[in-house]
Amino acid sequence: QAAETVERDDLLSVFREKGLTGCFALVDAQSGRMTLVGAARARQRFVPASTFKIPNSLIAFETGVVRDADEVLPYGGGPVAVPAWAKDMSLREAMPISNVPIFQEVARRVGLPRYRDWLAR
Repeated sequence: QAAETVERDDLLSVFREKGLTGCFALVDAQSGRMTLVGAARARQRFVPASTFKIPNSLIAFETGVVRDADEVLPYGGGPVAVPAWAKDMSLREAMPISNVPIFQEVARRVGLPRYRDWLAR
């Protein structure tokens, strides 16, 4: 039996007030009940983009390819879209500025086989 899903499009005003388009999904881990705001959009597939930085970091810590949030990682020296990205930095520094080269370094360290394993979990 599938858990209940409750659609709360009355809460879309939170997005509209900020001039944004979006959705929100909340799953109660105990009951499995899901609450969706913007259900139609929530059911569409999108590239995770910067939101993947969160599981990316957690997988890096769990696999030991990054020691902790303060380990300094190399940015690689190539051209960058944002000047602030052009330096070695920790994940603690990289997360707030969404530093793509740092997270690409993390991805290289983790590697595809480990991502497949950890994301399946």
